[in-house]
Amino acid sequence: MKLLVFIIFFISEVSFGDFVSSRDIYVTANNTSIYAKCIPEGSGENREEGRTLVYRAKPNEDVLLYSFDWYASQTYITRLNTVRVGSAPTGHQASESDLGIAFYHETNMVARYSMLDLAGSKDNVMVWASHYSVIKNIGGFIRVQKKYESAAEYTDPIYCFELLLHDDRKLIFNIKTGKIIELSADMTIRKL
Repeated sequence: MKLLVFIIFFISEVSFGDFVSSRDIYVTANNTSIYAKCIPEGSGENREEGRTLVYRAKPNEDVLLYSFDWYASQTYITRLNTVRVGSAPTGHQASESDLGIAFYHETNMVARYSMLDLAGSKDNVMVWASHYSVIKNIGGFIRVQKKYESAAEYTDPIYCFELLLHDDRKLIFNIKTGKIIELSADMTIRKL
């Protein structure tokens, strides 16, 4: 009987459980010598409490480029830009206070979007037992170029960041400004 109760409990937790990413030290790198080390601090109640350190790898000793007073388990970096994606917040409705995505140029935040900004309405979310999210997939860094009208040439590239939301809307952000870019038919996208 105890075994049967355990099996039912285990299956219900696996099927309907509330899985949220752990708060472990997280290291991420791009395809160059730049990497970020995200270090959680505190009790874990505030999932963003911690530090993020961005380094350039060198042969003998790595060089600290930037430091931030936040932790994120989803951090994306280039030489000059850092993108911080919020985790699945507690609750069942999108909130202005919950981070969706933020863009930094060096150490300066250039744009921040809340989960509510991304969702468009408080009920436009995916819900688990005690958490929600708006983000379905993180496309990451991309390059967007527009074709000239009179030639087979393209404009200088705009480096961007792509998010797919749970309602299948795709958002493209300029990583230098954090502004959302509206794509047109004469634009090409290339994954970096």
